[in-house]
Amino acid sequence: MDAREEMLVRRAAEGDRGAFTALLGPHLKTVFNFVRAKLPTLEDAEDVSQETVLAAWEALPGFGGRSEFRTWLLGLARRKTADFYRARRVAEEYSENEAAEEDFTIRADENAALARALESLEPYERELVFLIFTAQLSYAEAADVAQVPVGTVKSRMSAVRKKLRELMEA
Repeated sequence: MDAREEMLVRRAAEGDRGAFTALLGPHLKTVFNFVRAKLPTLEDAEDVSQETVLAAWEALPGFGGRSEFRTWLLGLARRKTADFYRARRVAEEYSENEAAEEDFTIRADENAALARALESLEPYERELVFLIFTAQLSYAEAADVAQVPVGTVKSRMSAVRKKLRELMEA
């Protein structure tokens, strides 16, 4: 965490709403895209994103800086997404049918074959792809967010790359 971000964290933890807004600014789009990739509707993603921001405001005084702020915030977003499914009594991992129906948005200008390949991944695989390639987290940061060991992230990403290669060649 750089000095500016540390100062914003400290001020926001003391109740400075302006500092909190400045702290969140660079991360809001990433949080929204992260939860959007995991939730069935745009409205659900907006709700969970807002709940994540509120949770961050409430929990910020307890943020000890043991991780990057972005990693901590994405961890909150992940937990809020799980809360969303728990509240609706839906398992955190989707069944294959639900995964096929999930609205995993891909920009229209991206390769259709890649979009189909990404849609065929398991939810936990898509989560790691998002964290590493879209949010540009390190493997260690992605492991923190996903709450798995770094070695698990490495092995899963190796398997994902192989799976995507095979799907793209098919």
